[in-house]
Amino acid sequence: MATVSHLLRSAILVALAAALSACSEDGNGSSDSQVQLYHLAGTVALGRPGQWANVCINDDCTRANNVGNYRLTLPLTQSQLVRAAVPEKDGKLTWLTSLYRHSTNTSDVILNLNPTTTALLDAWSRFNLGQTLDNCLQSTTCEPALISSFSANIQAVASERLGHFLAGAWKANRDPFNDLYLADPAIDWLDNLHDHFHYAATAATLDVSDAVGNAVGSVNYVDLFGNGYPTPLSKAVTDDALGVNVPKPGGTNLIVMHLDVSPGARFSAPRSIRLDASDTYSTAGSSLTFLQELVAPDGSVQRFNENNLTAPVSRPGPHSWVVTVTDDLGNRNTLGLILQVSSLDPLADPSFGAAGSCPTDPGKIDQNSINLCEEPLDGGIYGSCVPALTGATKTITSPARCSSVEQNGGALLGVCTELDIELRVFYYINPLKNSGESFDIQRTRLSDACTAAGKRWTNQPEY
Repeated sequence: MATVSHLLRSAILVALAAALSACSEDGNGSSDSQVQLYHLAGTVALGRPGQWANVCINDDCTRANNVGNYRLTLPLTQSQLVRAAVPEKDGKLTWLTSLYRHSTNTSDVILNLNPTTTALLDAWSRFNLGQTLDNCLQSTTCEPALISSFSANIQAVASERLGHFLAGAWKANRDPFNDLYLADPAIDWLDNLHDHFHYAATAATLDVSDAVGNAVGSVNYVDLFGNGYPTPLSKAVTDDALGVNVPKPGGTNLIVMHLDVSPGARFSAPRSIRLDASDTYSTAGSSLTFLQELVAPDGSVQRFNENNLTAPVSRPGPHSWVVTVTDDLGNRNTLGLILQVSSLDPLADPSFGAAGSCPTDPGKIDQNSINLCEEPLDGGIYGSCVPALTGATKTITSPARCSSVEQNGGALLGVCTELDIELRVFYYINPLKNSGESFDIQRTRLSDACTAAGKRWTNQPEY
């Protein structure tokens, strides 16, 4: 089992590297093989997914999908602030900020945007530069000073001290900027914390309140960044805050959105599709302005200003179709759909396959084969792996998604997610092997190994 684990780990790492480093278009839809591209991927979240958030470095932008995951690929030469505008139900925008830390030799970066990344940058701007984050972003001198002064060490210290202050609500040592983040409070304690604790930076303190606005406590900036150290909140205080019922985002929108895609939200590429938002209307204003964005699996964007258009889709994988409508009175609404795009490749075989790799050739599977399939979660067409078996089965790359039922006649045992926004590995029974283990025992063994390695296990994936 140790040898198999090592081989599987190698396969995962090779596939992950390929997924992150694959050539792709930049945020404006262009590509340049002569330019070093840097690939950012992460999660936009507020205690809930930052659905359809506009994620930008300067003027290079992409859109997060329905679960808050984004990808952004562009040439970079220095560290930059990254901003996300999350559209709310009432048309307002919630702004989140994070920091991309440039390293010439590191082209693949996980970077999250959430209330903690925003609060720590706001607090540091006030403590070190005497400016609110919003004001600093408007200054040609303050923003570079903020970027250069917020070092990796300060980021780590501040995250650790904030975690110490929030005590039982902060479950483990965690970097909210660069660690794996799941925008689901039911399975990620940091997202649950963001649901129940809200930050407000002042001139000298970072104030914390619960989900309905009741004060929880404050941490002085000298304790967060300087020579002090915060006193943790009591268990009674954090338990009370965690027990508050979180109100759902409220408000109504004066623009009523209607989106229609033909031939439907599921189709095979390549083909042209019709994106129609023309039945959208405003209950207050008259003339409407449209921005339609078709976001490919790699984060590249096609942008249009028509309300009804035909657009080409050339690659398989989930695409985000995001429409922002503004009326002549300034009211705004944003809505999106996920388009599930499969492949017309004649080699596609629905019994196995993903936009990833299967180390089991269906024509050559034997009793020594490991029956699995690797798939990048963004649905990209790139993917790679190394042979992870003890027999002579060759590695192949499949042009379709991993099967959520069976592969090569073997029922699905479950899925281990290496990085939630990057890669997951589907494990299936090898129908030719008699291991003496029951289905439940095999599943439990794989599940335990997955979670012990710090990954996330699911018995049955949902698309």
